[in-house]
Amino acid sequence: MANPVTKLLQKNRFIRSLMSLDGNAKWVVLCEPFWAITSALYSAYAVQYRKEVIGLNNENLGFLLGTLVTISLVSQFVCSFVGGVIIDKYGRRRIYLISDLLSAGFSMLLLALAKNFWWFAASMFFAGGWQIATNAWSGITTEDTDPKKIPIAFSGMSVMQLAATFLTPIAILLVNRFGVVNAMHGVYFFAAASQSLKSILMYLKTKETQQGIQRMEETRDVPFLKMFADYGRIFKLIFSTPVTRL
Repeated sequence: MANPVTKLLQKNRFIRSLMSLDGNAKWVVLCEPFWAITSALYSAYAVQYRKEVIGLNNENLGFLLGTLVTISLVSQFVCSFVGGVIIDKYGRRRIYLISDLLSAGFSMLLLALAKNFWWFAASMFFAGGWQIATNAWSGITTEDTDPKKIPIAFSGMSVMQLAATFLTPIAILLVNRFGVVNAMHGVYFFAAASQSLKSILMYLKTKETQQGIQRMEETRDVPFLKMFADYGRIFKLIFSTPVTRL
């Protein structure tokens, strides 16, 4: 029998739709606050924290920030290229766990411990793994989910992300009390723990998708080089086709 709180929530059509989610989509939505809340806390002061730790000034600002952006883009490019291959070969859940722990949890930990430019460079390098994590996450979220419920899941996550922005004043209070560097040390440590917990919960509570199981079976005995060669043929087709070349 539903309790009074559940009955009250079920009167709202959107909440009722969210409560109808099951399987992987349910746990993806439930785990979203572990990322959304921490992102809202550190986003406002991320640039100021970087400037104070590195000691950026007008002379080195452009070069050092440009270098960090370049490291991030190179990492993302490599990860986007190899991501599909390793996800198919080893499964969505396993690769999501590893890539998200590195690109989210570990990169946040590096930021919390940052002492100079190289800590931020290392964080940007590992953070580029979000390309792999997002690819695997998308498969987990959608592949075994009723197509009618996919928009509900994404709408639920969007609402959570927007709601989390109302927690940004907490970061302002922390900075006013402890200063930018000390406050952000704490926020990034919290983010590392929270986002790592999200990765682990997602791995434990979700199941490998049928498409994921099929692809693991199909690629079990296929060498990596052969799989990458298939990508090469796809790129060749893309760049040789007039429509895609545009």
